[in-house]
Amino acid sequence: IPFFFFRSRSRPTLKPSQSIVAKAAASEAIDIYKFPPSRPESVYPTPQPDKTAAKCRKDVCLLPDCYCGGKDVPGDLPVEETPQIVLLTFDDSVNDLNKGLYADLFEKGRTNPNGCPISATFYVSHEWTDYSQVQNLYANGHEMASHTISHSFGEQFSQKKWTREIAGQREILAAYGGVRLDDIRGMRAPFLAVSESDQVSNVRPPAFK
Repeated sequence: IPFFFFRSRSRPTLKPSQSIVAKAAASEAIDIYKFPPSRPESVYPTPQPDKTAAKCRKDVCLLPDCYCGGKDVPGDLPVEETPQIVLLTFDDSVNDLNKGLYADLFEKGRTNPNGCPISATFYVSHEWTDYSQVQNLYANGHEMASHTISHSFGEQFSQKKWTREIAGQREILAAYGGVRLDDIRGMRAPFLAVSESDQVSNVRPPAFK
């Protein structure tokens, strides 16, 4: 009967932590109070907050594609007959932290002039979202839209990455929130940060507006 002899050797998992992690690693740690995290520099030109916007030209900015702001009422309607359109939108996750706010807004009898209850569009990101609450909001008549999966800055996203983020969250809303795919027709980039003006439109699935 043959005998086999094995040399004993130390197991890496039993080594002291000092021999696995270099002592210099502690000195290389970044002080987040001295160097707080910040948003990366803009890849494309960004308007400066203190720069005056160009004056709107009424001979160029024409309805229905453009309208210069001001006190004039379109169509010369009387002020008391001019409808006021208010768009309600919310970003990010849906969970217990904002459940009470939505209940106060939408479950206190607020209605439109025609008697229908008011509603909003929710741009939902994946992390920290309670999809049972998404399903409840959707069942109550609110619109659900994609706000990407990771909620990351997208200035340097590739088209493939944008597609995964936008369309992926759309599929998650359908799978876990019970939202019909055909009803998820909108998206919003996190922090309103996109790569190029035409890049997001090129990667959006046909169902997105």
